[in-house]
Amino acid sequence: MPKWVYRQINKNVSTPITLDKKTNIGIMTNTQQKCHLLCSVCEGKLSRKEDYVSAFSHYGATPLLDNYRQNEKSENNSVAILPSGFDKKQLGYFALSVFWRYSINHRFKSIELGPYAEKIRLFLKEEDEKSLEGIYIVFNLVDSRGKESTSSISVLPLTYTKKPFGYHQFLCLGLKFSLIVGNNTPPSAAKLCLIRSNSNEVQITPWEKDNLVKESTGLVYSVTPKGKLSKNSS
Repeated sequence: MPKWVYRQINKNVSTPITLDKKTNIGIMTNTQQKCHLLCSVCEGKLSRKEDYVSAFSHYGATPLLDNYRQNEKSENNSVAILPSGFDKKQLGYFALSVFWRYSINHRFKSIELGPYAEKIRLFLKEEDEKSLEGIYIVFNLVDSRGKESTSSISVLPLTYTKKPFGYHQFLCLGLKFSLIVGNNTPPSAAKLCLIRSNSNEVQITPWEKDNLVKESTGLVYSVTPKGKLSKNSS
């Protein structure tokens, strides 16, 4: 995850906690996960995309959760209109870069993308949408007003296996991204894709009804505390 994610969490939480679903361990730490993967040119390109996205997260000056116009509302989700001039493709590029890095990083690897990892790499390098055949990146906001704030929560990429297609998600300070890959993807994936769709609408899910947030915060009660967290919970 980018530096600004950790900066925002450390700003809001005096003792950040990292929960690892894979190892079932929870530790108290404010250290960013780091691993050198790219050359300086490629890293610089990705960083510029990250800077654009950061401005619209809880970390930035114009967070999307405070700067949208509500269009309609259903029982579980609201549909909002994004601000004028907002570049959805930059948001999609950023999300794909995060998913890709967590699929090739042997130290912090959390998802498997198979042959789609190479397709995403080519897109990140050349920004040619033809590379993304069978790949869709979908975005929605997790609204936490009046609840525990998503400005203090980041969920690293993880995979949902009970799907007829590849389905991966991560949450970044109120911005939630879903990567859908494969031959049996739902028709809605193309319609909502950040790279392909021209729509300026986005779904907003309440904090208490978002499955990714509920599952992740629920780990607090199931993981084994280690280090300082172990002492604080005893």
